[in-house]
Amino acid sequence: MKNLLIVIGCGGHAKSVTDVILFNDPSKEIIFLDKNAREGESILGFPVVRDYEVTNEEVFVAIGDNIKRKIICEKYFNNLVSVVSKRAYLGKNTSIGKGVFVAHNAHIGILSTIKDFSVINTSASIDHECTVGIAATIAPGAVLCGKVIVGNNSWIGANAVVRENTSITDNVIIGMGATVVKNVINEGTYVGCPIRLINSPSNK
Repeated sequence: MKNLLIVIGCGGHAKSVTDVILFNDPSKEIIFLDKNAREGESILGFPVVRDYEVTNEEVFVAIGDNIKRKIICEKYFNNLVSVVSKRAYLGKNTSIGKGVFVAHNAHIGILSTIKDFSVINTSASIDHECTVGIAATIAPGAVLCGKVIVGNNSWIGANAVVRENTSITDNVIIGMGATVVKNVINEGTYVGCPIRLINSPSNK
């Protein structure tokens, strides 16, 4: 089937992705693939199956967890497509990698780079010359001011704000509503305005 898309996952993130897929192309046919699917489960009338042998079909991995998403994206890399809402804004010379999701009303500014497997969620704002690393997530309403770098596997929480010319290393979680005003050079979870470290790999 030429217009078929295999969506891996059937949770909340998969439903948000489906909304964008069908907004962009209402004629799209979808099969959801999830090893934990319930018998007879469906989403908007499309079947959810436990097993499917992917050959030449297009695949999108709709799993919210950054690390799990990356692992599955790498498995299906040759079949991966990106899902970018027609209601999102992409500035001049913006680069979008494979397996990327860009939701409704997201703004990605001029000369920005969104690397493979990343999520730019609803109404996220990414200004000029930003870089979002591999398998990162920019949650709904988060703001990256100009020339921000977000590392691989990192998560910028809903409504968080990252100051211009700031870098965030790999494997960082920035909590909801937090404010980042200087470089984050150590892995861990940060919250507050300005942020403070509340958990790091060394104290787990």
